[in-house]
Amino acid sequence: MVVVFQLDHISKAFQQTQALSDVSLDIDKGEMVALIGPSGSGKTTLLKLLNAQHMPTSGRLAVDGADIESLSRSSLKQVRQQIAYIPQDLGLVPNLKVFQNILLGKIGSTASWSLIRQFFFPTQAELTAIHSILEDVGIPEKLYQQTSSLSGGQQQRVAVARALYQNAHTILADEPVSAVDPARARSLVTLLSEISAEKNISVIMSIHNTDIATAMFPRIIGLKSGHLAFDTASPTEEAMADLYLIPDQQITEA
Repeated sequence: MVVVFQLDHISKAFQQTQALSDVSLDIDKGEMVALIGPSGSGKTTLLKLLNAQHMPTSGRLAVDGADIESLSRSSLKQVRQQIAYIPQDLGLVPNLKVFQNILLGKIGSTASWSLIRQFFFPTQAELTAIHSILEDVGIPEKLYQQTSSLSGGQQQRVAVARALYQNAHTILADEPVSAVDPARARSLVTLLSEISAEKNISVIMSIHNTDIATAMFPRIIGLKSGHLAFDTASPTEEAMADLYLIPDQQITEA
């Protein structure tokens, strides 16, 4: 297996807040990984470290074998271009057409003048490539549609299509199914699982729905108070209960 991410005793602090503490793990190319844990456990911080949006306070983080803190600005930009990030709100621009939102997948590697040209005068080759990706995610007929007119599930698929157009080797998704019903959530996870298997893309998703996480992800990482609670294919009931157990000192009377 090819290791994409190596975290060696990683900690991350924001002023007086310790978001992650002494986390060590490897993630291989093509893995499907769920990050679970209570709010404030460090899931988003971990995703942003993997995406090199944050740098660790201590420890070593390597992406594709390279220590991110030793990279030049241009090399770091290249690393980030290989990692697609889907935020909780999907990060789409509502008043743009679907193909224009997907073009934004290459904003980090495309000159401004070229991106403007693509927005208003896309070539047939560019439109064909985007249409093919929309076929992969099941909505090829939405190519020219206004993004705001799509359903929530269709917008999720546009966000995935944007990541695929970016040609990333990893998709990081931060709670993309928290605001949708379980059926739509399962549909998105199924789509990402199929894409991961077909294209050998790593998918790392933070998710609150533990039923979906345990049923649909082959690897589950539990975080609690910034610490790695477990890293397993099948967490025990005891481990799951302890993950969400509120410490006595946090319990107050109503």
